[in-house]
Amino acid sequence: REQFKWNAMRVFRPAQQEITLLSIGYYGSSFVEGLVPLGLGLEVHDTIDPRQRDQTHTAILAVNDDWKLSPANALSFSAFFRTYNLALFSNFGEGLIRQSEFRTVEGGEARATHTFGGLLHAMQLQGMAGADWNEDDPRRDNLDHFLSPDAPADGPFVKVMANNLTIREAAPFAALAGRAGAHLRFYGGLRPEFVELRNADLLEPSRSFNRWASFLDPKATLAFTPGAVHWLPVVSLSLGQAFFTQDPRIGVAPVSSTAPAPPPSLFERSHSTQLTLEKTLPGTDLRVTLGDATTTATLAKIDPDTGLPQDLGPGSLKFLTATLRHPFRFGSFQAVFSKADARLAAKASSPAMPTPEAPRTILDVLATLERMPLGLEGRAEYEYVGHKLLDLGGFEAVPVGETRVALVRTLFNRRLDLGADGMLGRGYTGQTTETFAPGWQVNGPPPFCSSGVSGVANDFDCGAVERAVGVRLPSFVSLSVSWRFSGQR
Repeated sequence: REQFKWNAMRVFRPAQQEITLLSIGYYGSSFVEGLVPLGLGLEVHDTIDPRQRDQTHTAILAVNDDWKLSPANALSFSAFFRTYNLALFSNFGEGLIRQSEFRTVEGGEARATHTFGGLLHAMQLQGMAGADWNEDDPRRDNLDHFLSPDAPADGPFVKVMANNLTIREAAPFAALAGRAGAHLRFYGGLRPEFVELRNADLLEPSRSFNRWASFLDPKATLAFTPGAVHWLPVVSLSLGQAFFTQDPRIGVAPVSSTAPAPPPSLFERSHSTQLTLEKTLPGTDLRVTLGDATTTATLAKIDPDTGLPQDLGPGSLKFLTATLRHPFRFGSFQAVFSKADARLAAKASSPAMPTPEAPRTILDVLATLERMPLGLEGRAEYEYVGHKLLDLGGFEAVPVGETRVALVRTLFNRRLDLGADGMLGRGYTGQTTETFAPGWQVNGPPPFCSSGVSGVANDFDCGAVERAVGVRLPSFVSLSVSWRFSGQR
């Protein structure tokens, strides 16, 4: 694996403004990457197909201008532009495929804030209004299938999907925040969303579409502060709703050689309720959050690389998260524990089943040491993700554990940082299920299925043997050098 990164930031402060410029660049490639059957990572050398590889690069430019007009008024303007490229060769058990795309993402925001005076000064009332705009343009979003089962052979790819996509979002917003009395703080905001989703199918133009949708997303928070009653915690209750978009390519491919698939549901809603209790003890901060979120549809997309390609219907997520922070003279300690229960909505024919691929238990412990021998600063972290169901057929993920350690030595009045960090990994990330070619054996040739097995043109679904798969977590050590340029120029 090779990775090259670039980060640069500069802040200007002319008059009453603070202008921040940010530039980020990344290029990475890997030749051992892909899902392998759980427990067989070492046996298959972390890849069931030696042709698997990936290459990606991205570049981001961003600018933000905070303008303090007066003690009561402020303006903020921001904009960003990003490019992204991906070329991914993967074998999920049925033959080598290639996923590729090039996209540009751009957006901007204008925001004004005003602190009210006069009769409203006692409420510490502050208002905010503005507008957001974002556009995401994946181009040449392609999926290709390689028809040769011979690992060292090169040959033509067969096109399976090819799309040009556009997602546009425009949203004005307004909010008010302040106090009602000595113990009650409030916040209320409203965000109308106008969203366009455009899909230009380059293989089957008849499947192209352009759809608009609008949503009204409110959010409200009430917080009680105990004041002189020191033994009571700060309690806050938040309510809100939002929308999310599905992948426009899901469900648009034909289900047979003659019948098109029904149009997918592209826009979905979610509703969230959250209760938070916070308490500061001598030297220790405690925070407990209970939440409940419901969605109108569930694809089990916990992260972009996993999830189910079909809609599982409405679902809900209930969770409890507890955080403890304690600073020391020479460092700090933090622990986070979260327990969740994600379920599909009950139906007449079945009870509320657990949502596949949704984590159930997460534990993270972090300790930092700022005063160590030889002028070193250190950090150690352990993260544990418990088991989860991978599908409704009984496959379960194995727990994942990561232990990270980092050391930093600063020189030349903290202008030069020399660092070393490493991770001891256990388990598999991106765990899901895939159907494998029936005849594949460990240490055998790469899994392969001939095109058109199911009778659909350019389809390569074996649909025979299901396996639990994932990407084995490797252990590693890395070195870093950081240099801070003079702030006087």
